[in-house]
Amino acid sequence: MVGTDDIFNKLGPWHYPLLAFCFLRGFPAAYHAMAPTFTAPQLNHWCAKPSQLANWSTERWLENAVPWEERKGSQKRSQCEMYVYEEGADGSITFFNNSRVKCLAWEYDLGDNTYTLTDTFDLVCDRVWLRTASQSIYMAGIMIGNTVFSHLSDWYGRRQSLLLSMPLPIVAGLLTTFAPTFWLYNIGRLIASIGVGGIQNATFTIAMEVLSTRHRAIGMLVASGGWTTGLVTLTGIGWLIRDWQHMQIVISLSYLERTLKKPTFAALFRYRCLRRTSIILSFKSIFSTLLYYNLTYTSILLGTNPYLSFFLMACMEYPQKFIAIFFINSMKRRTAYVFLYASAALCSLAIIFIPSGDYSEVRQLQRSSRCLVERLSSNPKGARGSQTNGLRQLDTQGGSRSSPASASTSASSKVFKEGTFSKC
Repeated sequence: MVGTDDIFNKLGPWHYPLLAFCFLRGFPAAYHAMAPTFTAPQLNHWCAKPSQLANWSTERWLENAVPWEERKGSQKRSQCEMYVYEEGADGSITFFNNSRVKCLAWEYDLGDNTYTLTDTFDLVCDRVWLRTASQSIYMAGIMIGNTVFSHLSDWYGRRQSLLLSMPLPIVAGLLTTFAPTFWLYNIGRLIASIGVGGIQNATFTIAMEVLSTRHRAIGMLVASGGWTTGLVTLTGIGWLIRDWQHMQIVISLSYLERTLKKPTFAALFRYRCLRRTSIILSFKSIFSTLLYYNLTYTSILLGTNPYLSFFLMACMEYPQKFIAIFFINSMKRRTAYVFLYASAALCSLAIIFIPSGDYSEVRQLQRSSRCLVERLSSNPKGARGSQTNGLRQLDTQGGSRSSPASASTSASSKVFKEGTFSKC
């Protein structure tokens, strides 16, 4: 019987536009996921002056109204409390240094920024958790998008799924720009992430479907390279555009075969070998996404220049892709897993005992290489009707629920035969 490897044995002109599309879709995916790194930065802040003291300088206000507190081993001005004060009949202000109250409003040191989510919606002190919640909402949208569009893609085709999912990040992203409240902003971000999940879903599957086995490593390199290049270019966008609304507009505008039986997520657990493969890949992906997004989001805390730190962290993904290609082509998947997971574990353990320094790039390198091997081992070898479902859903269900900053990578079915499952 003629298989896909016989049909797509060589790369031809038909492959190049598809691979280019798979590469380019990584740009907006990276922009939407990682933009809060720059649009919602940590800002130095303190309690705002009351209107009757508007003529006071910031230095005078801090000296008289804001208490000292110990933070990170040193004495710093409080960011969330101020002294109680009383205004006399003659307009004089008396501060009571033995009594404090929480801030009702804040002033910010914007630094080089002009307009951020942090100062727009006061995402500090008792409201700082909203930043993490926003990312959890985004990842919930990725999970929903993967779940919904993986079924639509397998039932009605990749093209129809893409046509439905692509407008969502554009429209919702633009509406998010003008959201008057933070919760409306998150609703728009949720809708945008549903579309991003659908686009990631279909394009990854297309890249694997149109390539023979010996070319899939290169296809994965191209497809995942779009995400990495998106991270690198996001650094430049964040450096050039310091207004979060303008940046949101830019990243939003960057998006501009049916089977007889419709498979579902449950099909991945139909046979024992499929259950084993799906569960193992899900657990691996949960821990991979936890580590990956922790390293990426916190990279701006390394050094003194957040843009340079993020740029260097993103660039670390390029060498890992070539390292992963070497492992994929030279050894079995299980052997590659053992080596890369062991290396990542040792690097993660060692970093605990290092008091300072930018050594997290080593962990990023090991984790990213492992991720690429994981994706290749999860290529569409399952039933054709459930490829998209299998490739994306399991990790989305696990990873997105386990971390406020995680996204789906892969989980797969096992055997391909004439559009239906065959027992392993």
